[in-house]
Amino acid sequence: MLKAMMGELDEAKALWSEYEKLVPEGVRRADVGRWYALAGIQEAEGDLPAALESLRNVYRVDHCGVCSAYEQGRLLERMDSVDAAIEAFERFENTTMAATVNFILEYHPLAQFRLGELYSTKGENEAAIRAYTKFVEMWREADADLQPQVQYARDRIDALLTASVREPE
Repeated sequence: MLKAMMGELDEAKALWSEYEKLVPEGVRRADVGRWYALAGIQEAEGDLPAALESLRNVYRVDHCGVCSAYEQGRLLERMDSVDAAIEAFERFENTTMAATVNFILEYHPLAQFRLGELYSTKGENEAAIRAYTKFVEMWREADADLQPQVQYARDRIDALLTASVREPE
């Protein structure tokens, strides 16, 4: 998946082929990571519906409600399925797991940022403001190279508050 995300599609496909040759089918069937890898390749090839289906297989294998929800939301947003993307990001944000691993936790601010953007495009200003505010709270002390995104979110909050004040009741 990482090779595909880095634009090294040929190498990603070669690794995928080697995986399919060397790893027994019984092991592959229970391997959640295979679906992430395949989705990465499919996305890099531009086949977003196939990548989305591969990510949905993550749930079918391990019944993890939060696993792959962020990635599904990202793909659905790219596919211009705004409502479905919001649902996936909200599912990601609203699923609590006692054993949530750190790599999933790092997506929470990103999910809030995406929700802010999506709600904003739908004209749901209050929901957008809530999402952007959560993002700002999470990243207010982020590294300097990430501060432009924090400032962007603050600016969006101000603009949405201004627009809300102007809206007729």
